[in-house]
Amino acid sequence: MLGVLLKEQRLGKHMTLRQLAATLNERYGLNLSAGMLSRYENGTNVSTGNLFFIADFFEIDLTAFAKSFVENRRSEIAD
Repeated sequence: MLGVLLKEQRLGKHMTLRQLAATLNERYGLNLSAGMLSRYENGTNVSTGNLFFIADFFEIDLTAFAKSFVENRRSEIAD
């Protein structure tokens, strides 16, 4: 699931949601909040545009990111 991948990456860098938001905002000129990132990790309200910047920050292959996104959506439909 995409949210799990995001959380694992964030925790792997020993970052809080606030730290990650501040870093992404500074590096990419975004306006993300800790709450928004929390919703991404929980699988709600995901902006695909912001995901490209998050994938770049964590050096995640976009193919793996896309597969995770599709798998998440498939499981939502199945439920």
